[in-house]
Amino acid sequence: MDEQKTLTLTEVAKFIGVAKKTLYNWILDERFPVKPIEGSNPRRWNIEDVENWRFGGKGDESEQD
Repeated sequence: MDEQKTLTLTEVAKFIGVAKKTLYNWILDERFPVKPIEGSNPRRWNIEDVENWRFGGKGDESEQD
């Protein structure tokens, strides 16, 4: 079974080195392009998508075929 690592908002903020409030504002302002996993509650992000954005990618790479 191939289980993907996911992160909460708090974990994403820590992972990218910003305050949780900053990340929340980026999400509201659409400056953080990585979309949370659809249907996740609380919101969770795929770590690979966050890494891609952090290291110069576009954000949500999981939707590309």
